[in-house]
Amino acid sequence: MRLLILIAAIAALCALRPKKAAPAYLALGDSYTIGESVDSDSRYPVQALHILFPGSHPDIQ
Repeated sequence: MRLLILIAAIAALCALRPKKAAPAYLALGDSYTIGESVDSDSRYPVQALHILFPGSHPDIQ
């Protein structure tokens, strides 16, 4: 019974832990950097984010 309470307490503490903020990345450049006429996944800033932060889902603004 104590083990169950301990596991429940650890799970509750893990749930309360603050989540990490999404990584921020600023790509400066011209239309070649932005990738004006290509799919969004083929753009340089998106490719760089996938390399720097694998598994992330960038929010391009």
